[in-house]
Amino acid sequence: MSTPICFIICCMFPPNIPLNYTLFFKSVCVLTQTGKMLDLVLATGLGVLLGIFTGFIPGIHPNTVVFSSFPLYFSFQIEFTAYVSFIAGLSVCHTFHDFLPAIYLNAPSAESAVASLPGAEMAGEGKGPTAFFHTVYGGLTAVFAVILLTPLLFLFLEPVYSYATSFMPFILVFFLLFIVISNGNLSGLFVASVSGILGFLAFRQPVNQSFILMPVFAGLFAVPAVIEVWRSDKNIVEQEAAEESFSLRGGLVGFVSGLIAGTVPGVGAGAGTSFLSPLIEKREEVLTGLGAVNTSDIFVSLIVLFLLEKARSGASVAVNTLGSLTPSLLAVTYGSSLVAVGLSVLLVPYTHDLFLRAVKSLKVRNVLVAVLGLICALTVYFTGFPGFLTLLTSSAIGLLAWREDCRICCMAVLIVPALFFYLDMSIFI
Repeated sequence: MSTPICFIICCMFPPNIPLNYTLFFKSVCVLTQTGKMLDLVLATGLGVLLGIFTGFIPGIHPNTVVFSSFPLYFSFQIEFTAYVSFIAGLSVCHTFHDFLPAIYLNAPSAESAVASLPGAEMAGEGKGPTAFFHTVYGGLTAVFAVILLTPLLFLFLEPVYSYATSFMPFILVFFLLFIVISNGNLSGLFVASVSGILGFLAFRQPVNQSFILMPVFAGLFAVPAVIEVWRSDKNIVEQEAAEESFSLRGGLVGFVSGLIAGTVPGVGAGAGTSFLSPLIEKREEVLTGLGAVNTSDIFVSLIVLFLLEKARSGASVAVNTLGSLTPSLLAVTYGSSLVAVGLSVLLVPYTHDLFLRAVKSLKVRNVLVAVLGLICALTVYFTGFPGFLTLLTSSAIGLLAWREDCRICCMAVLIVPALFFYLDMSIFI
């Protein structure tokens, strides 16, 4: 980007725009003249490749890769901006690919749990490619919405959040009650209760807190799905070519859900989407919305970290752990995220076919056994025996939620600890 163009962009915003926003665009101008753009693009590309890997395998979250790479970051003294670009590429690319196991193996992550039912239904009808590309369209819609609304977020997010902070316990209780009542049965209440207790106890485990959510989410969502699909012993039917269709409403609803998930603590993408799901009825719209919420959550969480100094995602936690998000670093992260979006969209037709061929050639049951073994091995490696016990406990809760069709109630695992925090009742005592 040339200096005149950057100057024009900065001048488009009047003096009453917060200083942070003006500094953000000025930082873009400086960074594009440093000669380090190639390094940042390469780091982003490496993150994209690893994001494909984490997306392919249910239960393997990008947070696991990010936090386990900390020793390499310190040992090799990697430049901070390059490392942040790597994190951005990994996180963004993962959001485009973690729907593949949810659709074809019915083995979702926490973020794609809502998508597993309509996605698996469409895959069973031979419409898996259409289901997957709806999530991709949703992600693209969210990116355009974030770009257009970034000035408004810089203007209004901080004062609105400051006002809402005093009401945060009531907001969290509202979301907790909503996900329970929306299921309409006592099983949902029980699952939400034990999930909340699990979340309360998980943060007290004598393990590295950066990894404790891996066995929690793997047990609640991935392991039950793997077990149930393995028991059903269903193979993937022949798939039709993807249909050319697009749902703008689903994408916009997903963006709003991502804004909620990226701002309100403890409310993940699944809970945010379920709150707005009455606005989208068709399963294609649901999938588009899920794609939008996952991608927008990454971008919004970065803005929240910059403006509010609150970490709402694994990527923002990692950045916040290693340093502060300055205007120049926000520009790097934003730019790297956009590059990752472009690379991911270019690659998804090929990675989709690669995933489908791999699953068919290896047989579904063999893939599921390998995934289950990998989840257990990584849990023991990163969290030890306490983490493995957490995995077993969360898997039992997840199996019950799966059979009672109330998986969204498992999101209480994050909402309850957040509620205790805002009530000044520490989960660490």
